[in-house]
Amino acid sequence: MIIGFPTNLLTSRPQNATVPSLGFWGARGHNLCDTKGVFPARNPLLSNTRGSWRRADVRSLWLICLLSMPFLGLLGCEDNPSTSNNAIKTAPRTGLLTDKDMSALSEKTLFRAAAEGDLAAVQKHIRAGSDVMQINEQTRLMPLHYAAFGGHTEVARELLAAGSVVDAHNGSAVTPLHVAASRGQAEMAEFLLSRKADINARTTLGLSPLHVAAAAGHVGMVEMLTARGANPNVKNKGGDTALHICAARNLDQVADMLITRGADVNARNDIGDTPLHVACDAGNRRTLELLVDRGAQVDVKNTADWTPLLLAVILGHQDIAQYLVLRGADVNIRTNRSTTPLMWARAKGRDAIAQMLLENGAME
Repeated sequence: MIIGFPTNLLTSRPQNATVPSLGFWGARGHNLCDTKGVFPARNPLLSNTRGSWRRADVRSLWLICLLSMPFLGLLGCEDNPSTSNNAIKTAPRTGLLTDKDMSALSEKTLFRAAAEGDLAAVQKHIRAGSDVMQINEQTRLMPLHYAAFGGHTEVARELLAAGSVVDAHNGSAVTPLHVAASRGQAEMAEFLLSRKADINARTTLGLSPLHVAAAAGHVGMVEMLTARGANPNVKNKGGDTALHICAARNLDQVADMLITRGADVNARNDIGDTPLHVACDAGNRRTLELLVDRGAQVDVKNTADWTPLLLAVILGHQDIAQYLVLRGADVNIRTNRSTTPLMWARAKGRDAIAQMLLENGAME
């Protein structure tokens, strides 16, 4: 199911959590706490000129979720997301290329031949005058995208020889390399790069081939792309790097490869979240430990003045909160509203976490 998929598809975060607004997740953060006079009624970031939610980030996350589906769907979204409290559930359709779309293809089309790697049929279509740059009305993709999905390099070679453009894309700027990267099609990606495909091509949402390869968990593809010159710190429109995505999806092996290849472990997105913030929010312990081991700052604050420890406390991630404290997180750090982790633990009814904080030096 695409529209209306649960927000816990990637993480164990409860759907009704009311937590600070963070760059990657976007549709969070209103009505943080009902306690009057101490805690903010809503996150001050939500009054900025970019709208009530970080919608570009919601769309980016939604697209990343789609990478676990049968076919890639990194196409553009209209700029009119719903104003529902659950922006992820109501995100607009992206034009996802699905198995249903494939089965709907006529057996006589160039798209079908390219998707199936039928070189003879592709050559027949080309001789008959088929336009190799034609766009499928349903998916908005071109024959070269279909060939890239299946890893059919000989078909791709034939299409390029007949006039297809290696970085061909529609209005959403999804290139064949994005498709190959999302599927872990290393041979196809190498072939496209040998034909001068843009390794740092960005979709209209700012997603690079490295973003989609990381989101899909393809360690080998990430290694190849970075070895070939992909920028490990390229950001999407919400300011998220591939490492932010790994933190959200608990892809510790991909994260380790990215850091080894030069990814900034303390990179900030547009509202100041580091990958550590994202890992804490999602409750992803493995990636969180990796980030700390590789140099993530444990007391870093985002633009709402939230630290990773504060997120763990609010969301009830006791094991993560305790781990951060053991790794040196300041239990008495204050936000710009003078609230502490202990105050938040008590306000949210996190008694066990409050006790842990007190045992580790939290002041009343």
